Amino acid sequence: MNISILIPILIIIALLVSVLGSISGVGGGVLFIPAMLLLISDYYSFNQIRFVSTLLVFVSAFINVFLEFINKRFSWTLISLIAIIAIPTIFLGNYVSSLISQRITQIIVIVLLSIVTILLSCNNIISKKILLWKKDKVVKKSWYLLKTNYGLTINIFTIILITFLGGIITTLTGMGGGPILMPLLLLTCGLTMKQATPISHSVIAITAFVSLCLSYQYFSNQTLNLQISLPMTCGVVIGTIVAYFIKNKIKNEEIIKWILIVLIWISIIKMIIDVTA
Repeated sequence: MNISILIPILIIIALLVSVLGSISGVGGGVLFIPAMLLLISDYYSFNQIRFVSTLLVFVSAFINVFLEFINKRFSWTLISLIAIIAIPTIFLGNYVSSLISQRITQIIVIVLLSIVTILLSCNNIISKKILLWKKDKVVKKSWYLLKTNYGLTINIFTIILITFLGGIITTLTGMGGGPILMPLLLLTCGLTMKQATPISHSVIAITAFVSLCLSYQYFSNQTLNLQISLPMTCGVVIGTIVAYFIKNKIKNEEIIKWILIVLIWISIIKMIIDVTA
């Protein structure tokens, strides 16, 4: 298919994916990568596609974090901690990425996404057990407990682990780490999707930004940026703003979760076909 015909399709995909990614907290990278591999892999390499996906994920996450800042649901302490962990993690991820092939990377993504969908499917059962455990446990003030948005208190070591995994996944796949971040926040911290989403976006924004800084050479590729990055970024900006108004009206989080699971499995099937081809 001609690239000029693909551009409007990519804009629509960017808009729709960013809406779902913003509402769910996953960031959209889980769908950007498979969609672009399907449509433009004949024109651009996997590394170039990964760069574009990271850029789109960053733009969407940054807008969401900015909106949280405006609404005064922003924790500088949390952001600082995430940044301290993210920077060395991205360097480590880039090193690991240089050692393995694209095929291995795709297999890693398939395994991770499969685990994620299973965890999301069992989220209600696991979250209830975590909440019951928290109610039975007397919470005392400790240096390792960090107060975040919505007045929540989260273990610092949990955030460190989540940020580390998010950074590694960002550099390896360009997905922004969202597919792993949200399940971990939901399952290990017992948060609701509304509570976990701002934290997930914060981790995604910082890890994606650092990854982009280390991939600066792709910014000079005018063809890639004019044909793919710029049009899709426009779609992401519109989609993220639309999602901001939509998510406040959604009462049933189960609907979002199951739509997300279905879309993730579509991505998994596509990547399995690519790996076995």
